[in-house]
Amino acid sequence: MPVVEVPTDLAHAHPLITATRKALGRRQTGTADTRGQQGVVPIRVSMPLVDRALRIMQGLLAEAELRGYTVEARAVEALRRRDEPRTAVVIIMQGHAFPLEICERTTKQPHEPTARELRDAEREPAWMRKRIPKYDHVPDGRLMIDAPGHDQTYGYRQYDCSDGTRWTIESRLGYLLAAIEERAERAEEKRIQAEQAEQLRKQRWLEAVDEAHQRLIRDHRIKALEQQLETRRTANEIRALCASVRESVTDTPSDATIEWLRWAEAHADSIDPVIAGVALPPDPPPSRQNLAPYLGSQNAHAYPWPFPNH
Repeated sequence: MPVVEVPTDLAHAHPLITATRKALGRRQTGTADTRGQQGVVPIRVSMPLVDRALRIMQGLLAEAELRGYTVEARAVEALRRRDEPRTAVVIIMQGHAFPLEICERTTKQPHEPTARELRDAEREPAWMRKRIPKYDHVPDGRLMIDAPGHDQTYGYRQYDCSDGTRWTIESRLGYLLAAIEERAERAEEKRIQAEQAEQLRKQRWLEAVDEAHQRLIRDHRIKALEQQLETRRTANEIRALCASVRESVTDTPSDATIEWLRWAEAHADSIDPVIAGVALPPDPPPSRQNLAPYLGSQNAHAYPWPFPNH
């Protein structure tokens, strides 16, 4: 496993490290917490650990860039909906961003109630009384790098490293980068698979739309043909009626009868497709509304419509 070199000083610091040092100022006591600030490395450690934490992050970021990856600070989504988005340093591999922050680990210790907590517990009725915590989480000097607000989109193990009983975080940075690289490979595989699946869905949708279009045209032409057949039958029935009328008249027909028969026969000729001529009817417009009945379970609005102006 390649060793990630951690510098002994910050003489040639990464811009994000420099910005973090500036944001922290010269305070020497208390806790350094840059989480939520923009353009810095998110850290939460006791002030005496700041230099070590920044040197560790300097080594990690420098190694990531040396391997050709991009490093930047950005907001990441919170794990829980009610939480605020958090700022993280992200290492971008193959287009996938992996957020990181460095924090001081804590140890759970029994909580010693304060005088105020005891006084409030005596004064307030039981139903208003605030619950006194059983334990405190006390910083213990061990550092940890983990992934804040990182979802489990691709379902693989979380990546992190920390000081342990037999090793320091400095010795684990190579394993951390390897874990992120492995996750990036799998994330890219998942992305490609999802992209291919989406392309297949779209292709099947386009095929369904094309088939629906052909069925629409076929049904439209069948309907036009059936209308021509019906019109042809009507024209022949009109002619048969006129012939029967003439045969049934024994005397000279009246002018009104003659005029009506002439009009009826002319009308029959005008609607008869054999006389008027037949031609391929124009196709109906391939609009979403027209094709929707032919698409079955496919959604007509799933993708951009392939027919312009419809």
